[in-house]
Amino acid sequence: MENGIKKQNYDTEAKQIPDAVITAAKQFGTKAATLAGEQATRLAETTEKNVRKYPLAAIGIAAGCGAVLGTLGTLLFMPRQKTMLDRAKDLEFYGQARRLWSKYF
Repeated sequence: MENGIKKQNYDTEAKQIPDAVITAAKQFGTKAATLAGEQATRLAETTEKNVRKYPLAAIGIAAGCGAVLGTLGTLLFMPRQKTMLDRAKDLEFYGQARRLWSKYF
């Protein structure tokens, strides 16, 4: 019984994370967030410079992206028209014809 208690205490101690590891992880996360923020700022500045340098190209790219996204959205979300088979299934005749076909073939 004593061995079981000692083993249980050892397992709970092994699962605890040392404070030094948590502190190091927080510092790493802070540095990574700072670096990502700096990169995003640089990217925004570069984009703004290029848009000011080439305004017609920027308008063309924006219009092209808008046209592509609009076309894809229309094609994906527009309701589909019924096919002839779908319309035939709505009729009572379709069920009768199907039963007759399965009876003989």
